[in-house]
Amino acid sequence: MARKRPRKKTSRKKSSSSNKGCLFVLGLIVVIGAGAWVFSLPKHERQDAVIWLLDVYDWGEKGFKGPLPERIVRFQVDDIPPGQYTFGGVPLSDEEFRLLPKNGFLVAYDEDRKNPAWVAYKIEGKARYPSYERPESFSPDKQTVSRIEHEDYTGSGYDRGHMAPNSVIATRYGKEAQEDTFLMSNIVPQAPHLNQGLWRELEGKVANKYSRHFDTIYVITGPIYDNETERLKSGVEIPDSFFKIILGKNKNGVTALAVVMGQGIGQRTSLSNTIVSIQNIEMLTGFDFFHELPDDQENRLETIQRSREW
Repeated sequence: MARKRPRKKTSRKKSSSSNKGCLFVLGLIVVIGAGAWVFSLPKHERQDAVIWLLDVYDWGEKGFKGPLPERIVRFQVDDIPPGQYTFGGVPLSDEEFRLLPKNGFLVAYDEDRKNPAWVAYKIEGKARYPSYERPESFSPDKQTVSRIEHEDYTGSGYDRGHMAPNSVIATRYGKEAQEDTFLMSNIVPQAPHLNQGLWRELEGKVANKYSRHFDTIYVITGPIYDNETERLKSGVEIPDSFFKIILGKNKNGVTALAVVMGQGIGQRTSLSNTIVSIQNIEMLTGFDFFHELPDDQENRLETIQRSREW
């Protein structure tokens, strides 16, 4: 009786490696195609396309559950109702920033530096909401390309410095607005003694003192950079200093207060030693503030350094 030949064990290794190879080639084709599509678009639409592709990737990571993400429509200056966030117009700049409207504040985001270029908000009257408990961590902003995360600052030696403050936004606009202040698009690297010292002191004065004296307050704040570029490991650029412009309106008219605070500011520095003119901030940042005002009113606001009303 003839012996049966033992069957050869079929190896799945070749099949598995072949499948992996096909997936790699397919993925490469998709990436190249997506890149070609992005670069075929006008420059001002490319960031929108990249954000949509990132959303599609996240959708795939979650098992393609739910509808395909919709493409984001870029927010334009003309979409901003006059006086909602700023007084005298949105700051002008030669650089292109992404406008991100949030609950209670507006962010102009700088994708190159991975920081907000400036943040603007309005305060009217006293607190209308309680002081909510702070979120445990910060979140990436899905409206940005860089999508900086909480951990990108960990171990850097810098605080996650709010531009639109947690407290004043929460007590004027509510819980959802507070959560928006914990998006990383509202955050800039700040030295701890600045963030927890004079910067916080000024935020408190705006919320609790100036808001009682003025009917309406407009604030524009943001980072200032010198010629030496320094970045966190995550690529976030570290500012040299920060500006804050506070404009108050009441029955007496309109007046402004402007300050610049450096990262290395002394712990005993008084607020009066940080006061500058708005023109000085325009020279440091390249922004043009209050450009929609009549020239005489704009010049008056931008040249004063201190009003007795502050």
